[in-house]
Amino acid sequence: MSDGQKYRYRIAKALAHSSNEKGVLVFDEFSSMLDRDTAKVVAYMLQKVIRAGRKTLLVATAHDDLDDLMPDVLISKGYGSSIR
Repeated sequence: MSDGQKYRYRIAKALAHSSNEKGVLVFDEFSSMLDRDTAKVVAYMLQKVIRAGRKTLLVATAHDDLDDLMPDVLISKGYGSSIR
């Protein structure tokens, strides 16, 4: 399996293990192993699953092109003390 396939498998596994629970999933460096087009598709489908399951998703990423996650709250940390 490629690194991208392994990453998508881990996302699916995390979702499957939390399917009966309401709670928070935390993904660090979300989709960093994926090409940008695939990352956008995964982000869109992930937000649909999370919203349907009424879960909370906390994502940390260095990429700013994942608008498909459609976050309710977005915190952007810039260089130095800049936080938006």
